[in-house]
Amino acid sequence: MIDQNLKAQLAELNPEALQDYRDAFEETQHEIERHVNLLLRNPNDNSHIHTLFRGLHTLKSNAAMCQLQFLVDFAHPLEDVMGSVRACALNFTPALAEVLLLGVDRLKQAADAAAANRALDGLDLVKIANGLRTLARTPPQQADELAARLIHLLSGHEVTPPTDTSNAPPTPAHVSAISILANEADHPAKADLQYFRQLSVLTDRRSPFWDSRTSRLLPLALDTNAAAGHPVDPVQLEGALYMHDVGMVFLSENIWAKQGKLTDMELREMRTHPVIGSEMLKRMAGWQAAAQMVLEHHERIDGTGYPNGLKGEQISPGAQLLAIVDAFEAMTHERGDRYHKRSIIRAITEINACDGQFGREWIPAFNQVVRRLLDIGE
Repeated sequence: MIDQNLKAQLAELNPEALQDYRDAFEETQHEIERHVNLLLRNPNDNSHIHTLFRGLHTLKSNAAMCQLQFLVDFAHPLEDVMGSVRACALNFTPALAEVLLLGVDRLKQAADAAAANRALDGLDLVKIANGLRTLARTPPQQADELAARLIHLLSGHEVTPPTDTSNAPPTPAHVSAISILANEADHPAKADLQYFRQLSVLTDRRSPFWDSRTSRLLPLALDTNAAAGHPVDPVQLEGALYMHDVGMVFLSENIWAKQGKLTDMELREMRTHPVIGSEMLKRMAGWQAAAQMVLEHHERIDGTGYPNGLKGEQISPGAQLLAIVDAFEAMTHERGDRYHKRSIIRAITEINACDGQFGREWIPAFNQVVRRLLDIGE
């Protein structure tokens, strides 16, 4: 059992074997995501069913070959669920698909946590594995109800039909922050913000993967800041949001338009874009705070970000917020290096699990805002 032997297993881990498993994981995960997407369009396609089963089996067998028993113990019931679909004992429904995708994400989180010597207690591996085993044996007519409970366990979010909230009393989750451009005709920063927004919209048009990105990111950032009590100046935040990726258009087109992984040289060039955007803002009076947010929005709490490897409180609160909403956007919309976008539930679950990447102080407010997106079905 996972809970009885986990500490001993982690103490005896072979770091090279674990890294081999993680190196092979991404390609298999992409294939699993692709075939889940195809099966959602045609749930009775046996070829996709068999291919998806083989992908889950590969995650389990690779863990076994690398002697990572704690990962085998979690991957096995995932495989069992798909085995029940293959045997026509379960129907492949959207809820079941979400369970499989969230389960694969959790498997990766466990491998990553073990590699970073982080505790696995908060991942609920035992409870989820037991739930997956039960799901694999559940009659089809009860499967979606159990799948919904598993999604809640994996993500922290209830899966229920949208409800009518039109008569509900207003709360921070129901109030949308309004941008300066949309709300205040004579604000002294309005001319600058119009210029920044024009640059942002032009940046969005450079790639089909960026289309309308600014219009999605702005309310998410402003609403999260409002839900947290406005710890960041909303005017500076709006300016930083518009300018945070403008530096990308000054890079070689083969970098920002590339579909697939960047080379080391391309990655070094790409990592200059926060500096470019920040320097543009520094040259305009009154935008020093926004410049700092732009410069730091790819820094990570654990110090592994760029361009300066800042840690924790060294990163400005506004930059920490930009990092979260930028990551959420990347996860939930199509990109050249990903087979398909993640669901909102998968994205928020991944963000909540990334302790070393994002500022924990922002997570409750961000969850509140995204929960509203789920409630209204956006």
